[in-house]
Amino acid sequence: VRPGASPRSVMAYLDDWYAKMSKSVGGEKRGSHRRFFHQGYGDMHAAAKIYEECIASVTTGEPVKPITLRWDADFVDVPILAGCLQPSADAPGYPLYREAEFDSPGAKYMPEESKVGNMLFIWRTGKKPPSKIAIHLPTTGDQYFWYRKQLAKDLLKHDVASCIPMFPYYGKRKPPGQYLHLLTSVSAFITQVCGGIMEAAGIAAWANAAYPGAKVVMTGVSLGGSVANVAAVIAAGNCDTGVGSCPVVATSSATSFLTGVLHNRIAWNVLSEAEDAVADEIKAVVAASLDVGEKSKPVIHANEKGLPLTPTEAALADTMDCLSMSTMIRLMEQGQRSHGVEMPMLDAVTQVTARKDRFVGSHSDELHAVLRGLTDPRGECERVEVNGGHISTLFKRGETIVPAIASTFEKVASTLAARGGGAER
Repeated sequence: VRPGASPRSVMAYLDDWYAKMSKSVGGEKRGSHRRFFHQGYGDMHAAAKIYEECIASVTTGEPVKPITLRWDADFVDVPILAGCLQPSADAPGYPLYREAEFDSPGAKYMPEESKVGNMLFIWRTGKKPPSKIAIHLPTTGDQYFWYRKQLAKDLLKHDVASCIPMFPYYGKRKPPGQYLHLLTSVSAFITQVCGGIMEAAGIAAWANAAYPGAKVVMTGVSLGGSVANVAAVIAAGNCDTGVGSCPVVATSSATSFLTGVLHNRIAWNVLSEAEDAVADEIKAVVAASLDVGEKSKPVIHANEKGLPLTPTEAALADTMDCLSMSTMIRLMEQGQRSHGVEMPMLDAVTQVTARKDRFVGSHSDELHAVLRGLTDPRGECERVEVNGGHISTLFKRGETIVPAIASTFEKVASTLAARGGGAER
């Protein structure tokens, strides 16, 4: 960090530090388990199947089936001095943490360890049910509940309950042989994203059934925010009591995974040995939604510095394009039209972006354009830009993230009022 640098610049340097540090983690040894995709593309047939099922979850117009929760343990966070104080009858209850398990709707495509999901639900003791529920999806590497639990505790001050699910391949759901959060294959990443979308939509359906009238906001940082956006669109097709999205430093496309600073964490030497047709099945699913003119139009990608990608990088980028929000929404819209139903609309969006984000770059601009098109015309799609970079934004919990989530609920309420309660979107 240069002498005399401002705190804002120092915070932005965290992205630069990560970019330099990640070059030396795992080394260049072929198959190093400390690199993403060190086992190559993996089972792309299974990835194509869960991708198709994920897209189909919104295309028929049928409601998403609620997740069935198996409650495990409860914990009440009682303040140390609670025994000395007698709360008033109308005082809010103490924070209540409830753990649950569920069978993933994408279980048949997942490793054994990931088939059963787990979730932490945070509300208060007492009989008052929540009227606002946030569903927090994890950022890359968030294999624990701690960070999101801090957000949830802060949101209790805004009368917001929280569901905190664990992604497939993370935490208890991590398969053997996987080092930390570094997914072993491209297919595992596609399965994680699609499984996370399906699970989050099912949790939203559970919340809607368990707490009728409650508004739901999907949220998450980085990867979690990107997944939250798609899950929110699916949930909007189920819930007439208000659905919003609050993505934080999220991307519109998984290609930023390889064109941004995470490029250094990928096992490119292994991926370079993949057969040319390894991802043809999932590419065919995407191509089926394109017009003839679009099919012949090449997808052009560049790295963070604007330089063309290598053939190996371009091949992965073309594969990852299936997870771009615009691609998934286009496929969903096509399916909706074929079934004679309309695409669900979000009631409100608050998108948090960082001015010097080296992880997602210009993809945050693309994401805002997509989200604006998916927001009810009577609703608000706000973009909140903060100083610093991708990593430093995670530290702005009370300053930025919690207020953004809380304001999304306010925006949802305004949209519902503008269209007359739970009237059609």
